[in-house]
Amino acid sequence: MPFAPGSRLDGRYEILKLLGTGGMGEVYQARDTRLGRDVAIKVLPRHLSEDLEALGRFEWEARVLASLSHPNLRGLHDLGQTEEVHFAIMELLEGETLRRRMESGPLPPKEALQVASLLAEGLCAAHAKGIIHRDLKPENIFFTTDGQVKILDFGLARLAPDASALRIESRQGLDTQPGLVLGTVGYMAPEQIKGQALDGRCDLFALGCVLFEMLEGRRPFLGETVGEMLASILRDPPPPPRGPLELRRLVARCLEKDPLNRIASAREALLAIREAAARLSGELLSSQISPGLPGTATAPSTQGDLPTQALPARSEARLPPLRRRNFLERLRAAWPFRSRRVQALAVLPFENAGRDPEMDYLAEGLVEGLIDRLSWVPGLRVAPWSAVRPFRDGALDLRDLGEHLGVQAVLTGRLALRGEELSVSAELLDVRTLSHLWGEHYDRQASALMEVQRELCARIADQLRIQVTGEVKARLEAAPSEDSEAFNLYLKGRHAWRARSSEGLQRAVGLFQSALERDPKFALAYAGLADAYTLLSFLVGVIAPGDAMPLARAAADQALKLRPDLAEAHASRALILETWDWDWAGAEAAHRRAVTLDPGNPNLHHRYGMHLLYRGRFSEAGDRFREAGRLDALSPLFQVAKGLPAHFARRPAEAAAAFRHAATLAPQFLIAHVMLGLAFVQGRQFEPAIAAFQRALDLAEAPDTLAMLGHALASAGRAEEARAVLGRLEELAASRYVNAYGPALIHLALGDREAALACLEQATEARCELLVYLGIDPRLDPLRGEPRFKALAERVGLP
Repeated sequence: MPFAPGSRLDGRYEILKLLGTGGMGEVYQARDTRLGRDVAIKVLPRHLSEDLEALGRFEWEARVLASLSHPNLRGLHDLGQTEEVHFAIMELLEGETLRRRMESGPLPPKEALQVASLLAEGLCAAHAKGIIHRDLKPENIFFTTDGQVKILDFGLARLAPDASALRIESRQGLDTQPGLVLGTVGYMAPEQIKGQALDGRCDLFALGCVLFEMLEGRRPFLGETVGEMLASILRDPPPPPRGPLELRRLVARCLEKDPLNRIASAREALLAIREAAARLSGELLSSQISPGLPGTATAPSTQGDLPTQALPARSEARLPPLRRRNFLERLRAAWPFRSRRVQALAVLPFENAGRDPEMDYLAEGLVEGLIDRLSWVPGLRVAPWSAVRPFRDGALDLRDLGEHLGVQAVLTGRLALRGEELSVSAELLDVRTLSHLWGEHYDRQASALMEVQRELCARIADQLRIQVTGEVKARLEAAPSEDSEAFNLYLKGRHAWRARSSEGLQRAVGLFQSALERDPKFALAYAGLADAYTLLSFLVGVIAPGDAMPLARAAADQALKLRPDLAEAHASRALILETWDWDWAGAEAAHRRAVTLDPGNPNLHHRYGMHLLYRGRFSEAGDRFREAGRLDALSPLFQVAKGLPAHFARRPAEAAAAFRHAATLAPQFLIAHVMLGLAFVQGRQFEPAIAAFQRALDLAEAPDTLAMLGHALASAGRAEEARAVLGRLEELAASRYVNAYGPALIHLALGDREAALACLEQATEARCELLVYLGIDPRLDPLRGEPRFKALAERVGLP
């Protein structure tokens, strides 16, 4: 039963309209509500899903398309199944077939060669994967409205004899019945008619037939019956098309009856077509270079058509000039655009197709790993995880997303775990045209996620035509761990770490340790362990610095011993050096090393900016924060960072404006409200400050935020409430780590300088993580003339 407009398929696809029906079911136009784009859905009805042959053909074509990716082949996004139907999600095409295009008559030679060149490129891609189309004809060639040419319908495709390495099951059992000949009469090669073994040269025979028909407006082999047409293909020499000698030679080479005498490969055909076009018009016909094909792509000229003698006068009169010109303009306009290099890419969060929250760590880990690895590719900027993470849910307008992230292409995909089998689909899209650049589908054992990650990186770099050095290639292909289960535990640990909660961080420590028990040489797990220990002390205050930081240091050092090129480990070491050792020169060197190793990582620029901020180098810090914001314009943390130099340079109004803007953009981001409260305190707007701190405490009750509220209350003259906060902090200290820095500020605002200095000395003995602010915190200004305070600052190593 056809789906009605407005109904949903698989919860994600909203049916818009029926595009057509056929023997294998219906094709619909639908809206992908997650990615905000229209797609085509081919549906195999329930009654055919019980037909093993029909189902086999349907799934075979989907697997073939999933293994291919090329601008001249129709893209497959996904294959799915509900209780009622099997369906395939495909690229939505708008335009017309070559058959419809030729209703107005033959094509000019130049246009015919342009189309033939694109068809040859598509065949190059298919044949490189060992896939023979076997049914190339004008009905299966589609002109899109944006000037692309697509080969459709791989339902009759089969594997070449040497395609054993291709990881799709052969469907040859579906068409090996005795006497069965598959194809379309008029375009089948002689060996196809005879039922002989086939290779890609049968597609080149069909290409010759199509090129002849584009030039002449009729097929090369004619007959009143099917038998006569088949006999003509086997017996009659092909008539030469009218036109220049180069064209006649090209068509003759394609239509040789003996495949041994025929043009040898799609790549050779492509070069021959380009050579014919160059001789005809003096320009090289090339929109793109197929993988593995030598040469340099040159955009086609947009100068006038070929001399009129290249086309018979009677055919020229039958062609509507306006229609032909419009198509040529679309075709020419699309070619240079398709050859524009992608310099910035976003890897969007993969969809957890199984909707199992326990599997979120797999989807997140796959994406974070891809971002990390692709960031190593020179000349390619990759949007960081923090920038793309907000797009995990909801519909996306890809053009708007590309503009927001500053990228030309996005990689999207979905992941499902069924028992022990992992299914991953990925698709590369040009957000400038919403066109499909490449796609791949992987069915692997669940333990093979590392392998999928490496394959995806290599294929993406290849599809973007990026040349990488041997060193970079080795890094892309290297396995992060020798143990697949250790890698799985690491992904779970990173997923728990991202929560930034005390429970999540403690769970992350256990998972990283379990990963290292299985693989003691797993550098990423050591780096994760260092980050978890640091945040347990620095962020949530579960562990005192004296307990956490030595453990963090040991983990970071081991990570660097195993992987000296691991940028995040250098950044972790820098944090330890500045907050625990107060080794400011060593910390800056580590920050510089981290940024040098991974200059496209905004988090590293932000961390380096914070280091410079602690040391009072506000202008340099601002430069680092701006670079982090350029790389990740959507991060609320980097929005807050814009106001930090102004705040610590004692410009509270300017700082408050920046922090207020950040809090508006991300109302649930605690740090924005905390910093807004501090800016209000500096500007002596105590009641708004109190409100900001209370808002932060509503989001998460943390001792440091509570201490900030106590300081604001004391500054506002609400002494009793401030003392109540001191009492609450003492209660918390009985069961968890509470630093003495916050109570020192409350005592100072209450007028007790002696108690404030005593708390700061206590904080120094404990090497409190907040002492990095000792030299710049405006709230400490009343103490800066005190000798005891100067001694503390000197001990910490800050001006």
